[in-house]
Amino acid sequence: MPCRTLLLAAVAGSAIAAEAWPIPTPVTHPHPAAAIAPAASPATYADSAGFAARSALILEGLGREDLKKWRSGFFSKGNDPGKYLPLAAMARLIRDPQDAMARQYLNDERSPKEHYHFAAHNWSRLLPLFGSVLTPETQQVFAQQAAKTTDYLSGGGTENHKTQWYTAGLVLPGYIQGDRFSLKPKAEAAAQQKEWLRRYVKDLYAHGQGEWDSCTYVMFDINGMLNIYDFVADPECRLMAGAALDWMVAAYALKYTDGIYCGPNQRGHARGPVESIADQTGWLWWGASRPMDATAAAGFRYAMHPLTSSWRPNAILSNIANRRIAGLPIEQRNSKPNYYFGQAVPPVAQAWSESVYVSPSFTLGCLWKGFGGQATRLQLAVRGAQGSLSFTGGSPVGRNDGNGSTQRWKHFDGNGMYDQTAAIGPAAVCLTRLPEDEGVDYAALTLPPGVTPELHQGWWVMRAGEAWVAAHGLGAPGEITLGGSDPLAKPKPAEVPILRFAGRRVGFILQAAEAAAYADLPAFAAALAAQPVDQGDFARLQRVSFTALSGQRLAFAWNEAGGTPSVCADGLDVATANWPVYAGPIVRLASGVLTISDGR
Repeated sequence: MPCRTLLLAAVAGSAIAAEAWPIPTPVTHPHPAAAIAPAASPATYADSAGFAARSALILEGLGREDLKKWRSGFFSKGNDPGKYLPLAAMARLIRDPQDAMARQYLNDERSPKEHYHFAAHNWSRLLPLFGSVLTPETQQVFAQQAAKTTDYLSGGGTENHKTQWYTAGLVLPGYIQGDRFSLKPKAEAAAQQKEWLRRYVKDLYAHGQGEWDSCTYVMFDINGMLNIYDFVADPECRLMAGAALDWMVAAYALKYTDGIYCGPNQRGHARGPVESIADQTGWLWWGASRPMDATAAAGFRYAMHPLTSSWRPNAILSNIANRRIAGLPIEQRNSKPNYYFGQAVPPVAQAWSESVYVSPSFTLGCLWKGFGGQATRLQLAVRGAQGSLSFTGGSPVGRNDGNGSTQRWKHFDGNGMYDQTAAIGPAAVCLTRLPEDEGVDYAALTLPPGVTPELHQGWWVMRAGEAWVAAHGLGAPGEITLGGSDPLAKPKPAEVPILRFAGRRVGFILQAAEAAAYADLPAFAAALAAQPVDQGDFARLQRVSFTALSGQRLAFAWNEAGGTPSVCADGLDVATANWPVYAGPIVRLASGVLTISDGR
């Protein structure tokens, strides 16, 4: 049984021995360019034992799921459209190849008729690996439906919706009956989707991703590429899918911090360790300090794709994610394009700008330019003994991306509509200017569980995991309180502990340092107090200057033209235009060439 991976050995052996599923491995499905680019090969992934142990927890937890719950009460018309059930069915079949419940529901009247985008990318893994559990009748119904479903080649929606359908359009024709797919001959459909894949990957390497760094949705793009990499025979398609995987996972590894996909993120927010869809797969690949058992891992259904894939993040990507990087700390300045993919608009460079500061124990991500109703603007993620900790900041006011309405009490994502933010090294500044008619009148820094700041000479100082963190109010001293929430919301949202900086022209400085840099909290507070904060012009111009813990003399000022604040470091203006998609020592993108380095 050479195709069965180590992960299967970690589950009850007697049941699995009854039948071998053709689950690929880096050995049975080598990277198509392994001979000429060995560093890119998934075979260099060095944590097979950890991957197996974490896989076993997911299989144990998800494999207990009662599938009948997905046949009522979900989505607006009831029932699961193939987003949830197939993944739990796969877990059940790995644990017991004869599992009656999985076989029953995969062959019921509904399953083969599900061709929604989530279902499409799930079928693209289930059919190649577990297709033998489908009865001839089910296979026939599925093939008939796929033959007339045009969404596989031209479906609409968001970027991840389209990539789920379009990647499935390359995989499924090889695993279904008949000679038609999506109203075309199979060969014609496959040729069309190969050219789509080529254009998509070229655009990634030329412009970046339109729906970028989403801790909620990027894994659906990644899983679609995993399906091509694992199950399409054409080596060129596998190579292009591998290139897309390298690009997307490099973007993720840069910000992965002990189970948290640190911001900025365009859609979604990783509030705690191993909570987001992305971080459940990140945990599978790289682990995290958060304690985990099968019950906690039972909801990691979307990780079933990488769990059963031959692709692994290579050693360089894994070193970046685990902060085994020579020369830390480092700083990246990156840009993101407009949301161009599938929107009939040309790519526009630097619609967004960000800085990402990576230290051994923490990551500070800050948006310099751009705003979105689901975006995470400013985030500090810190490694902890029992799971990473997250700070986010800004004024809690945003805009609904759909209807343009104002959204309030947004303390985590989608906030900062009236903010300008920037960061140099491990020091970030948020400048808030709220209109007089806005009901919310404060900026805030969220406080993770178990972290309580102390006020020392204007600085709120705290120990958070393996880092020291400090915040200094601008225009207001700050107070520890609970964030506001919608008084009409039912049920009432959970209360959010925050540092609240009251006022309409306010803000804060945020700094972080490695725990080993200072003996104790008084020593950290003394280092901060030794460098006074000059905010004499803040009330009028919202300008502040200070010497950061890094030793740099920094100045930040509100830009009346909007967008990015004016920033000066050691007397020199910081250029804010023409930032590359990736620029820094870890990830670089220039002239369509992506360079990923762990500095080793």
